[in-house]
Amino acid sequence: MRERRDVALSHTCTLAHRLLDGRDMIKTVLSTSILATLLCGPALAGPDATYQVDLSVRADGKPVRNYTVRLTDHFCGYLKARVDDALDEIKVCTDQPQGTKVPLRVEWTLVAKNRDLAQSSSVIAERGVKFTLDSGTAKLDVSLQ
Repeated sequence: MRERRDVALSHTCTLAHRLLDGRDMIKTVLSTSILATLLCGPALAGPDATYQVDLSVRADGKPVRNYTVRLTDHFCGYLKARVDDALDEIKVCTDQPQGTKVPLRVEWTLVAKNRDLAQSSSVIAERGVKFTLDSGTAKLDVSLQ
C-alpha cells in the first residue's frame, strides 16, 4: 500500500517537475501573459475623460438661455429646446484630447419668428475657458468644464 502511494507521489512530482522545468511551461506563461495584456489592455488604459459643456444662447435682447451637455471622448451630445417663440438646436462633439486641449465641433441652429440661423464650428477648447460663436444677431457662449 505504501509503495502505491510512493509511486503515485513520484509520478505527481515528475509531472510537476516537467511542467515547471520544461519549455512548455514558459510557452504557457508567456502566451497567457500576452493574451491577458491584449484582452485587458483597453480596460487598464483608464476610462475616457468626462466633460461638461455649458452653453448660453443670447439673442434679441431676451433672457439668456442656458444649457449643459455632458460628454466623453469621441462622443456627441444633442439638445433641442423651444423657449417662447425660439427654437434652439445644438450638437456638440468631442474628439481625441491633445493634452489639456479638446477638439470640439459645435453645430448650432436658432429658429425664431423672423429668422433662421445655422452655424457649424470646430475649435480647440481648454477646460475653464469660454469662447463665443457669433452669428450676428445671436451669440452662443461655450465653456468646457
